[in-house]
Amino acid sequence: MDEVVLYSPPMDRSTLVTSRELLEESFDAGFGIWLTARAVGALVDGCSSAHGWSADEFAVITMIAARGETTNAELARWLAASRTTVSSLLARLERAGDIGRRPHAQDGRSMLVFLEPAGQTKLANVRAELGPYLTDLGERLDHVGMTVEMLIRARIAVDQERLAMQQAGATRKCVSKLGARERTTRHP
Repeated sequence: MDEVVLYSPPMDRSTLVTSRELLEESFDAGFGIWLTARAVGALVDGCSSAHGWSADEFAVITMIAARGETTNAELARWLAASRTTVSSLLARLERAGDIGRRPHAQDGRSMLVFLEPAGQTKLANVRAELGPYLTDLGERLDHVGMTVEMLIRARIAVDQERLAMQQAGATRKCVSKLGARERTTRHP
């Protein structure tokens, strides 16, 4: 395999991770997905932070733009986050004037979240700046045979494991499928 250098912010030589280093480490696929998600978050954060958004806030704004008006519960489901976490993100975005809320016509307990013009403008600016990097990333992934379908299948698999964990109860002994070690994990 050719030596590939992967970058993580800040962009200096002390933060480079090479493919050799990653291949020498012993971790499972789940942790590999987590590492990749963190790296993508850092990539997004590099552009979105200049506009006052974290990568998580950019994700919320992107989902609102994709779905139109939506609820906190739907955002939490799509973003695999707790409703409390999404509520905190929405509160910050609302204070910044990027989103608005209005009562849900069919469900009086829910609020619909929508993009304000300021949020739409910021989103367009972040997408314009981030677009070339995401295009390059897509080309790199295509080069190694990674497809969007594979990413969707990975998300479905992760969601199935999250459901199994939830159904097992608040405390569960998690045992690696590779037989590594047993540990007790508490989930809120």
